[in-house]
Amino acid sequence: MSDPFSIASGVAGIVSLGLEIVKGLYVYCSTLKDQSSDIARIHNNLSHLHHLLENLRRQLDVRKFRSDDIIILACIEGRIFQCKECIEELKKVADKFERSQVDGLRAALKAKVQQATYPFQHGMLQKLEQNVDSIFQQVVFSLQLLQNEDTSSIRNHVEDTKYLLELHRSSNVSQDTVKWLNAPDATINFNIAYEKSQTGTGAWLINGQSFNTWLQQGSSFLWLYGFAGCGKSILCSTAIQQVFQHQKFSQDIGVAIFYFAFDDTSKQDVSALLRALILQLSGEQSNNKQQSNDFRSSLLSRLYDSYRNSTPRNQVLLDCLRRLCRSFKHTYIMIDALYESPRDKHRQDVLDVLTTMRGWGEPTIHLLVTSRDEVDIRDTLDPSRDESIAVRNEASNKDIALYITQGLRDKPQLRKWKGIRHDSKDADSDHVGSDDLFLDGHRPLAVFRGNRMLHDADAVLEVCPGFIEHYGFREANEEETLCVRIAHFSVQEYLKSNRIKKRENVAQYHIQAKDINTQAARICFAILDKFDESAALQAQGFPFHMVDYSFVSRMKSMFPWARYAASFWPDHFRESKEIPPEAVRAMLRFRPYALRISAFHRPGARFGYNPLQFATHLGLSSVVSILLDESNTEINEIAGGTTALIVAVNASNMQLARCFLDRDADVNGYDGGALKAAAKTGQVEMAKLLLDHGAEINAREGSALYAAAVMGHLEMAKLLLERGAEVNASTAGDRGAILELAIYRGNLEMAKLLLEGGADANLVVGDRGRTALWAALKPVTAGELEFVRLLLEYGAEVNHCNDLGETVLHEAAINHEDTVRLLLEHGADIHIADIYDKTALHRAAEFGNEKVAVLLLKEGADPNAVDKFGNTAVSSAAKSDCKDLVTFLSNF
Repeated sequence: MSDPFSIASGVAGIVSLGLEIVKGLYVYCSTLKDQSSDIARIHNNLSHLHHLLENLRRQLDVRKFRSDDIIILACIEGRIFQCKECIEELKKVADKFERSQVDGLRAALKAKVQQATYPFQHGMLQKLEQNVDSIFQQVVFSLQLLQNEDTSSIRNHVEDTKYLLELHRSSNVSQDTVKWLNAPDATINFNIAYEKSQTGTGAWLINGQSFNTWLQQGSSFLWLYGFAGCGKSILCSTAIQQVFQHQKFSQDIGVAIFYFAFDDTSKQDVSALLRALILQLSGEQSNNKQQSNDFRSSLLSRLYDSYRNSTPRNQVLLDCLRRLCRSFKHTYIMIDALYESPRDKHRQDVLDVLTTMRGWGEPTIHLLVTSRDEVDIRDTLDPSRDESIAVRNEASNKDIALYITQGLRDKPQLRKWKGIRHDSKDADSDHVGSDDLFLDGHRPLAVFRGNRMLHDADAVLEVCPGFIEHYGFREANEEETLCVRIAHFSVQEYLKSNRIKKRENVAQYHIQAKDINTQAARICFAILDKFDESAALQAQGFPFHMVDYSFVSRMKSMFPWARYAASFWPDHFRESKEIPPEAVRAMLRFRPYALRISAFHRPGARFGYNPLQFATHLGLSSVVSILLDESNTEINEIAGGTTALIVAVNASNMQLARCFLDRDADVNGYDGGALKAAAKTGQVEMAKLLLDHGAEINAREGSALYAAAVMGHLEMAKLLLERGAEVNASTAGDRGAILELAIYRGNLEMAKLLLEGGADANLVVGDRGRTALWAALKPVTAGELEFVRLLLEYGAEVNHCNDLGETVLHEAAINHEDTVRLLLEHGADIHIADIYDKTALHRAAEFGNEKVAVLLLKEGADPNAVDKFGNTAVSSAAKSDCKDLVTFLSNF
């Protein structure tokens, strides 16, 4: 086998020849680049290739190769010798151009003509460009091999990588578009993963055949998989950095990255993935490809213009992404932690999109994905053997060992353990790898030994940074609170797995979901018990009903865990099968302040500070049953403006509602609120249950039919009408006629149902003397003409006058030309004047509605009619500064 120096010398000779030929061609094309865009492109490519060849020759000249460099040099030699044939082809072209430059006036003139015509031979241009591109790719690969071989250089590129990431953030996309697209920032996750990486690790991946095939081959796919905590995200960050370096040496390359995150809901679904990739690729700028740059920018701008008031559908985003990928010569998309997209919510949609992208077969797309080896992911991605890399291997074990060694040696936060730290070189190397993430010390830490005690929360984070982390949490109008959470859900999975039970010294920390909730519920009850005791002492001398929210808030500051306990004890109780319901009953019955703080943390729910109502709202059937068996429980007690039965209905709890009715709950208690609650929420079966138990369908304080019409529940309205609801009732709790309300809400189907059920189209409700026709002119949705036509079909009086003497024609004349025409067709009287002697023509003139005025005049309206203030239609139009209408009326 040749020695490294001989190989390097041979490669350098070919590179030098290439430099000489490329330089000659570059000079020749410089004189012609303005004649053709094709020649200008070749000229730019030659310039870039010359730069790369110089870079490669410089590295070959200055680098001191060692004997163990023989493999990497052999790879480079193979790549450069593949260029040799292309370089010889370029030499033939250069020689042909050189021979044309001869002495003599005639020869010089011939050479000029040849220079002007020869380059436009399409076949030669195409061949020249192909040769340049082929050499370009091989040189780029050789440079990458040299960089990859020096593993310390992986970390040395950090500033370049950060710069390229900043380009992704500060692209040429407008801020309005960026704000609208609301794409999650993947660079945050990249930086976190990158900062965790250790110098010298990850080289096995980017030097490997699989990764480099993925990098070079069109329409390529690569799946990195491994179990939790084996370093997939760090390897992904290394791959991303390598692609960015590849982008520096190449032209017209797009790069987009995305990190799924279990603790960030904005980074879990398909839309988030597509929006992030689209934003990054739209902001990419290709040198000497202004047309492509403009296309990408305009593509996103058009998407913004089409959907600026909404988020585009996933299919629209996917189509946009495909067009963006096609605008690059190569597009590299790298997606980390696919398994952190929730399996039961978003993951299948994400997998379907990845399958679609692979199915495109686009030669420009290179897709890399990392995840755990989970069945649904593997089955959907279905990678070939060459398209997958298992992170669980000897090379990754060496990376982990290197990481631990460097951490023990260099990290300042471990200095406090100086006296008890073992040299990792003395440790059994079999225990330092991806198979043993939880390492055993020779002596476990003793918590109460003085020289080992942890003095604050930060010290805990320093000792086990991979287990927990701090984060700031802020609710509206509140100061930020420092919270603690598990750093990665793999920690929780490990604590719940059988693996931890196999280690005697940590088996005691094994947990089960049932045990967790039982313990958590007991802790919550203990906290609330102490809270109630202290609150009672603080509130001495004040009646309980006078204790306001501010008092409870002050008490919460004394008990930081009270808020959690009040919010989540019901969840822990439901999941636990060991907490007796009597314990909950005792707390609700005898701990009024605990009950109140628990109620405070259910915003929007309607119930009183009543144990039965609170247990009903939470759906705690076992607790409700115990409370009902107590003699001092009043099932019909009104608290907080409601009853237990109404609370059950609002909670859609049919079981408890039936239980209360069987226990003789007053179905019409609190003015029939139960049936109204069912009607308002559209619970047809619940309404049937209440009606079957004697619910009054036409309650004095607001009818159920009115509630159903308000919310647009058509089936509920049908049921109530069938059971005898009074469609024309106007009760104290209602705000107008039911028909009028349905029309005003724009519910045409509801209006038809009510009219078919006997609603009076001429019913006057309120103190203004109006009928439903007035409401038809102002529905919340468009289409008033349909409502007017419907009412007229059901006998609405077109000339009914309200308390001001106006007909609906007066109202329509303001701005409803089609409605005016319809009213006139149905006999509207244009001469009716209101109490101020104003006609519909006066009203049209006052509001400058020329079209309506013309229509009324054609139907015989009197332009000279005078109102009580001495105004005609002309003077009314003049006062409103409607000059065109004044002219028209004056000439009529």
